[in-house]
Amino acid sequence: MCRNYLLLLIQNVISAFLIYIFCAGIVLFGHRGSSITMMTHNRKVLEKIYSSSNAQNSREANENVSLDDYSPIDPVPTSKAAIKSAPIQHGTPLMPYIPKPPTPRIPPKQGVSPAPA
Repeated sequence: MCRNYLLLLIQNVISAFLIYIFCAGIVLFGHRGSSITMMTHNRKVLEKIYSSSNAQNSREANENVSLDDYSPIDPVPTSKAAIKSAPIQHGTPLMPYIPKPPTPRIPPKQGVSPAPA
C-alpha cells in the first residue's frame, strides 16, 4: 500500500515538473558532447551547462575573450539631449486632409443615350 502511494506521488511530481517545463517555454534539450544546451522559445535564452570534463576547455576559452568580441555600448541619451526646444507651430493640423482621387469617367456605350441627370 505504501509503495503504491509512493509511486503515485513520484508520478505526480514528474507530471507537474513536465507541465511546468512546458508552460515555461522550455522546449528543447540538446546534448553535445559533455555539455547540455537548453533553449526557450518565449524568451530566446540559450544556456550552456558544462560538466567537470569540460572545465579545462572552458577556462582556456575564457582566457581568449577580449573586448573586441563585443559591440560597443550605445549610451542612453540624457533628458536634456533627448528634448529639443523648438517653436510651436499653431494652425498646423495633426492629420492633414488628403482628398481621394476622383473616379475616372466611364464613356457611354455607343448607340445608348445617356441617362438624364
